Amino acid sequence: MSQLDPFTMDPNQVEIAVITHKALQVKKGDVRMSLGYRAEDDSLVIQDVYLVEVKGPNYLDKDLANQLEEDQTLTIMHLSEADANQLRESQRLISQHQRSKEKGEGSFGVGVNGSCVHKSLPEDELLVSIFLKPDARSSFIKVVDKLDLYEQNGAKEIKNWPKC
Repeated sequence: MSQLDPFTMDPNQVEIAVITHKALQVKKGDVRMSLGYRAEDDSLVIQDVYLVEVKGPNYLDKDLANQLEEDQTLTIMHLSEADANQLRESQRLISQHQRSKEKGEGSFGVGVNGSCVHKSLPEDELLVSIFLKPDARSSFIKVVDKLDLYEQNGAKEIKNWPKC
């Protein structure tokens, strides 16, 4: 994560990869990326949420694909054009604020918001890993490693997720 600067990464090159159990299908809005910034004097407050969308069914990252276990699937996602433009504008405003030597605090996050179920769910655990690629020159950086969605959301809630 030390390689990552969300205030300078190119929004058109950002990719998010999600490894989940094959029972889940990840679609637009299921994974969110967020960027926040608050100036010390509240003159600038940004609380952006980006609903990343699937890059395409045939798009694959070989390094991540080689990490897949038999019961897992890989989905590569990216920012929509509108979200990329919004991120670019937020970065511009933050950069402008920082150049004025004013102080502020920033935040950045990537997380799973939901999914749909298209196969039988496993009984023991439902793991998800999330990776971020800030630009075309970089490799994917692990952001979330094997988070058990049953522990996070409750197995009962997940079993009520919509069918695909």
